[in-house]
Amino acid sequence: MRGSALVTAFAIAAVAYLVIAPLGCGGPKTIAAGSPKATAEAFVEAMKAGDYKTVAAGYDYEAGARQANPDWDSLGQSQRNLIIGKLEEARVEQLKALGGMMSGEVQVGSPEIQGDHASVPLTVGVQTITMRLIQVEGLWKVIEVVEG
Repeated sequence: MRGSALVTAFAIAAVAYLVIAPLGCGGPKTIAAGSPKATAEAFVEAMKAGDYKTVAAGYDYEAGARQANPDWDSLGQSQRNLIIGKLEEARVEQLKALGGMMSGEVQVGSPEIQGDHASVPLTVGVQTITMRLIQVEGLWKVIEVVEG
């Protein structure tokens, strides 16, 4: 009976860890937020800090991956995750190149929202860049950042 109680206690502890541990970690860091402006502000803050992985995690990769892989829906989840992981790694490298531009003062403008899409102007010195976003499961994710 004592060994059985020990096994039961261990099983309960293991299940509790599996349920609670992911909640405590909060998942991967991302700039994606509940509003376009909050995402843009988090983008600027993370770029200034050189936290390119967090910025890259705030991009929406599925639309591009779906376009590049016509058989996307037939791929297993692990294959999809691998593709998105590779796209995210490439984005980190692109963001590093943009990083120097964000070292000065950056002003986040007012977002223009049209349904589940938005654009937010970022003024960097005398240059304006536009962040285009999409709402995915309640979070605003970056589609692209372009000049103009």
